Amino acid sequence: MNRRAWLLAPVIALVSLGLGLIVLWLLLPLVSPGSGSPGSHVDPLRLEAGDFDSSPVVAWFADVGGDFGQVDGARSRSALHAEVSLEAEHYPQIALELRDLSPNARVYLFWRSANSPGAASSMALADVKEGENWYSLAGQEDWRGSISAIALVAVAGPRPPLLRVAAVAFHGGTRQALVERSWSQWTRFDPWKMGSVNRYAGARGDVIVYPAVAFAAWSAIALLVFLGAARLLRLPRPVIAAVALSLLFLPWIGLDRIWQSQLDAQFEVTRDRFGGLTQAEKHQREMDSEIQRYAARLASSLPSAPENRIFLLHDSTGHNYWRLRLQFHLLPRNIYNFGRELLSGMRPGDHVLVLGDVEGVGYDAARGLLSDGERAWRAQLVDRHRHGRVYRLDERVKPAPGGEGG
Repeated sequence: MNRRAWLLAPVIALVSLGLGLIVLWLLLPLVSPGSGSPGSHVDPLRLEAGDFDSSPVVAWFADVGGDFGQVDGARSRSALHAEVSLEAEHYPQIALELRDLSPNARVYLFWRSANSPGAASSMALADVKEGENWYSLAGQEDWRGSISAIALVAVAGPRPPLLRVAAVAFHGGTRQALVERSWSQWTRFDPWKMGSVNRYAGARGDVIVYPAVAFAAWSAIALLVFLGAARLLRLPRPVIAAVALSLLFLPWIGLDRIWQSQLDAQFEVTRDRFGGLTQAEKHQREMDSEIQRYAARLASSLPSAPENRIFLLHDSTGHNYWRLRLQFHLLPRNIYNFGRELLSGMRPGDHVLVLGDVEGVGYDAARGLLSDGERAWRAQLVDRHRHGRVYRLDERVKPAPGGEGG
């Protein structure tokens, strides 16, 4: 009996894992928005690159409020527009296949409804990258009725971002589409960024279910199926223990293989980018090489003594890649990397580094005044570059109205 049980154990384990996958396949629509929509059995609607054009889209959506206020106020943008004809409730998912997308670009999806031709709605697309990107539309309140046109708008600065569409596909809530979407999100390669050391979610974008959760559920379901079979077959305890352990570890090995594939892909990208180069050549190909070049330029005009303070202003709140990396490359200089306004504690001899365009901070070159509306200083422009300006503070004065950016 024991020998027969050990021979049956691998078969029972494989059957349990197979039944676990079937149960997950049946349950998947329950965790996906829009899975119960009328589009549960529709074929995908696919748009190719030739279906998009860029000529009228910015003016076309210029009257839209909400998110478009951010887009319209951006210094640079790229946009693509396509005419479509679809019923929104039939297509709760969208898959974007993008090429040559600028790494710092924010991307928005806009659409117009045939029922309201004079209005448009929008959705900010989180964590868009080159390649295939999936998003849920069912949760968007305005995604309803007959959709007559869509647009993709990429926003960045200071130069217009790259945006090229390989294809856009609208999908229903079919199980096949949900499986394709999940697998695409789990296995999509996303090159590491400077912030990758702080967070790794295992999948990016509008994810239905994270891989660790899915594989844990698979293991748990398979284990329950096996324990039920083991009780019916009255398997001995050593067999039950061995198979139970295998049902815990086999899904984990599959999950580890997905993670390992990301490391393998990153190794290939890193080798192709930096392999065989000198240290100086590697610096030129790093992600922040442009910031390094700007920092090297500033090093010639900014003092390095600890008593000489440098205040870095940037039009952002919280952590920002540009301001933090620039501060790092300017060390050991005494840098105060604070907000976007002049501070009361500044004193003559301090330097102010205005990175990019900071709203409210202006320089009147004719009078030599640097002001943010509340505080003003007589200052000298020490360095001017397309990335920013450096001013040396001389004397504090009353705020000068009407200062212009310099």
